[in-house]
Amino acid sequence: MTKIEKFYQTATDSEWETMATLRKEAGKDAAKISSFKAQYGFTPDSIRPYELMHFHELEKQRQAAQDLEKLKERNAALQCQIESLRKRWVTLPPCRMMEGERVKATFYATKESLERFDRAADRVSEKYGYKKYLAAAFILEELLTRFTDA
Repeated sequence: MTKIEKFYQTATDSEWETMATLRKEAGKDAAKISSFKAQYGFTPDSIRPYELMHFHELEKQRQAAQDLEKLKERNAALQCQIESLRKRWVTLPPCRMMEGERVKATFYATKESLERFDRAADRVSEKYGYKKYLAAAFILEELLTRFTDA
């Protein structure tokens, strides 16, 4: 491994800053170039591509950290929005989410079927905490969605 590669892999950010400053100061001055070479073991021109790569990677890391923070903030905002929507939908009974106009209905059925329907409405009311008329509407809506193709 050459001295340049070793420096590239092991140097800290402050060492890169110091080296970049010395490299710029050296310019075309032969004395400063020889001093730079004595200190680092390579010429200022030979380290320039590595310097560009290092600072480019450093900028990409900083940008990635900023992007990550923005994404975390956006994620937190979306999580709050999801929770507020979830609370809203949990508190609304499903029959409130049904589309269409609400009407009161009168129909004829056997006594046994109405008793079964009444027991089902009681179970739905107990399980989900609906009022009985909402439970009945929910049962009718579920029956229609399960037994019709429309």
